[in-house]
Amino acid sequence: YADDITLWATKGSLALKEQTLQAAATAVAEFARNSGLSCAPEKSELIRIHSKYYKSNGDINLQVDGHAIAEVTQARILGFWVQSNGKASHTITTLKTTVKQIARMIRRITYHKKGMKEKDTLRLVQALVLSRVTYGLPYHSL
Repeated sequence: YADDITLWATKGSLALKEQTLQAAATAVAEFARNSGLSCAPEKSELIRIHSKYYKSNGDINLQVDGHAIAEVTQARILGFWVQSNGKASHTITTLKTTVKQIARMIRRITYHKKGMKEKDTLRLVQALVLSRVTYGLPYHSL
């Protein structure tokens, strides 16, 4: 079982990046096939990370086992959301939702019957909230 194989190309022209990524994708698919595994093209994604003023020079066409890889504007890599424009808006939105849900859960737990002690509540916040915030945000430009 293999999961989250990430390929990067940072140097060269768009055509060279496409050629390099296609060769790497083919090598990964071939290695997986020889190991008794298979790649899932429908789960594969292509994301171009660029500056705010980026003008596209054209499409990048990559394939895995004859299936086209879709280009997306945001992708999750090892639990970390990356956006093509380099912003953190999706990460912030996701964190807001998660933190609100965790806060409601903690509120229910602390007010239920005898509730939780402050020390245990802080430990819960550390485990469920701060760990999520400190995992991805340091790698974003805010």
